[in-house]
Amino acid sequence: MKASISIFTIFFFLSSPILAGNKLEIVDFHYHFNHEIGKQQLTNRLIQPQDFFSRKATVLLDYGYALDVTRLNSSRRDKQTMNEMTLHRELSQTISELPDIVAYGLCGADLTSQNFRKHVRECLALPHMIGVKLHLHPNRTMLSSCGNCIRGFQEDSKKQLAEVAAEVAPINGVILVHVAHFAHFVSNDPAVRGVLGTGWPEEEAETKALLEVALQFPTVKFVIAHSGANSAINPRGLKLIADYFRTRGSKTRNVYVETSVIAGHSFQSGMCFVLDRRPMYVFHDEKLAPMADVNECSVEVGNYLLSSDVRIVIDAWRTLGMDRVLFGSDGPSPANTLESLQFILGNPYLTAPEKELIFSKNAQSLLSEIRK
Repeated sequence: MKASISIFTIFFFLSSPILAGNKLEIVDFHYHFNHEIGKQQLTNRLIQPQDFFSRKATVLLDYGYALDVTRLNSSRRDKQTMNEMTLHRELSQTISELPDIVAYGLCGADLTSQNFRKHVRECLALPHMIGVKLHLHPNRTMLSSCGNCIRGFQEDSKKQLAEVAAEVAPINGVILVHVAHFAHFVSNDPAVRGVLGTGWPEEEAETKALLEVALQFPTVKFVIAHSGANSAINPRGLKLIADYFRTRGSKTRNVYVETSVIAGHSFQSGMCFVLDRRPMYVFHDEKLAPMADVNECSVEVGNYLLSSDVRIVIDAWRTLGMDRVLFGSDGPSPANTLESLQFILGNPYLTAPEKELIFSKNAQSLLSEIRK
């Protein structure tokens, strides 16, 4: 098994000084709501790791955004959107019934759907719904236009993003955006794997398109999922956004990032941890495989968390502002949650005060500004 272990695996350990013997409290800004599980099971999952950490609040994402409608005709798209509204109502109702758990919901939206704006408006009217999740990746949607230079992408969706922002603005709400990964669709070249994406000019165009909409709607909080690792808006783009705000003296700074599974989105790695004194490697599908010895895990954490890619991510966060970094787990996957926690807890480039900002304080400040 050792030969197949990536050098980017992560060792889950509890030695971080931020814990100081106390239970870690987090605000989780990226947790997927699974409509196939019941309220009790969701409750159990949210409070399950209470011996190590607790969620002070959780932002639940509706899976409605991920419905694949790119190949459906218009009449079926309308039907699909109606199904999304059913999912939104179910999420809102579930949050209302969660016992002693603080949670918020994000409406799923697909910019390729004809009635997306109407249904975003209806969803935001539901209790607990504070914004929208846009997943541009599965539908190959681009915000900018490059004259059909990348085959298979629907281009120039900046207008639709602005329409969504117009619906979110009255509540000072959130738009969580998972932008496209060009490398996944058009290249198998390992040179374009990593936190910086492809380096193509289309990525800068995507970044500028998002920035233009963000400037148009200063009360909306735009959150880039997974810190843009290996996506169209990546650490290069974060620095471009930060430079714009800084050079123009802007006090708005309404672009944020969240931190979930950066390693997995960059390197398709899993993580390693010790289970009953046995080192195990856990893959993203939750399958476990034994490792040769316990020392493999501790070696791997040094290789990944001290890597130049991790330093690139942290430098981009600092340029954007550490007060604009939100913790996300990409739950309910335990592997994703552990990986996301360890990326912050064991990160040698972050100070203890910065970790506290990321785990809860930044999100609490953001949530306090929402008018709902």
